[in-house]
Amino acid sequence: MYVQSNLVSMNRWAMEERPILIVEDNPRERELIASALIGYELSGNVMSMSCGAELLDYIARRGSYHSRRTVPSLVILDLDLEDMHGLELLRAIRHDREMGAVPVVIFSGSDSALDAAVARELRADGFVVKPTDFHDLQTTVRSLAVFWASQVRKTAPTGTSNND
Repeated sequence: MYVQSNLVSMNRWAMEERPILIVEDNPRERELIASALIGYELSGNVMSMSCGAELLDYIARRGSYHSRRTVPSLVILDLDLEDMHGLELLRAIRHDREMGAVPVVIFSGSDSALDAAVARELRADGFVVKPTDFHDLQTTVRSLAVFWASQVRKTAPTGTSNND
């Protein structure tokens, strides 16, 4: 697992009103991630998406996302989605003017060094390999939630507007 240091300076991405997006095609894993976030008080607004096309609609404000008013505080992104590869989605996020600076953590079953290198090159904020054992998966998700919660608490200044 790597996590880049730029997560430490994310005060403008404070959690108060910004959703966390979970993009994962496995319903059980989506639920596990959401549950871990709830356990660490990070679930004020968790949105789950099961495919890349839905995330692209969110980015482009199409369909049911045409009236969204904010960008997410964090995207947790699987690489191996049924409809497209997560690195394509990471590239789309990074090329979007509005969402380009949103923290993205890759959370995938891939342990490919090439995938991790490309994710770093595309400025992913983390790359976490999902364990195959369910108990280990729970532990890993909890660790990710604890880490993210600590970053949010460290960087979220009191009384800061989300309009900066």
